[in-house]
Amino acid sequence: MNLSYIIKKAVVLVLLLLPLVSHFSFSAPLASVSTPAELLSGVGKANRNHNFRGLLTYEANGYMRSLRLTHDVENEVSHQRLEFLDGPKRQVVRRQGLYHCDSGATRWGLWPNEFNTRELAKAYKITLVGDERVAGRNASVVSVLPRDEYRYGYQFSIDKETGLLLKTLLIIKESVIERLQFVDISLADANTLGDTVSKSVTEVDTGYTLRVPEVEPCRHDHYQSSWRVTWLPKGFVSVGNRVTNKGEQVLMYSDGLATLSVFIHDKSYAFLPKGTARRGATVAVMSPVEHSIGSYTVIVVGEVPKITARQVAVSVRNRPVQ
Repeated sequence: MNLSYIIKKAVVLVLLLLPLVSHFSFSAPLASVSTPAELLSGVGKANRNHNFRGLLTYEANGYMRSLRLTHDVENEVSHQRLEFLDGPKRQVVRRQGLYHCDSGATRWGLWPNEFNTRELAKAYKITLVGDERVAGRNASVVSVLPRDEYRYGYQFSIDKETGLLLKTLLIIKESVIERLQFVDISLADANTLGDTVSKSVTEVDTGYTLRVPEVEPCRHDHYQSSWRVTWLPKGFVSVGNRVTNKGEQVLMYSDGLATLSVFIHDKSYAFLPKGTARRGATVAVMSPVEHSIGSYTVIVVGEVPKITARQVAVSVRNRPVQ
């Protein structure tokens, strides 16, 4: 295991976890919506009703990738296939049930089905900055800028007619570090989309396929971890704990936009230097942890500045399970 491998896998997952992908869907027409909070809420409420196929570009670190995203919702289950159209032939496949929690909130992966704009406003300044045309559609542009140094800023271009999120920019100190946007989009019912994900994804057997495991929604803690994070930026809360098939404990956090995953491995990886790597907006920090119970390695991966990932990594502590 090394930082390059970790961050390469993380970037692929981020492509499916970005708001553009996980909130991509439709709501009622938004012609009467005027505030940025209502625009964001309209996007968040709309991610479960429609099927589509689109071409998009992903830009970061001076390079660009072309992608095809197919999204199909069938029997309360979302199927997604993200195909890389240049470079080695590969794709990312995701199947995720869409559930309602008892509280009324629904989670799809690490992303809430609804933006809690009141909570977001505590950590971000949210404003409507103008209009633009993206993928042949008229969009309203919403700016979401951080109130501290521990997270990135965002700019969302939201289709005026449907509420579709057409483009996402991730920004740090007025510089765009990552851009994900549609250049073409086709909308259709399940009967007319044709080669939908649920019907065709198992038939693709060429190239490399990464299947993203389904995330159980609605539960904040799948188990009580023996580890804890003692420092997080304001607004970050736990969105689940789990154990990987390699025995790593993983603690997951989100502030409603950004996500952080903290991996704790029971090997020190002494042959690898303590370090930081970044690709696009995704950063990975590896830090050794010494405890009386043994040597461990903490790896923090997320769409946050390096300063945030480093402070989270050094704040990890062991605690006995109660």
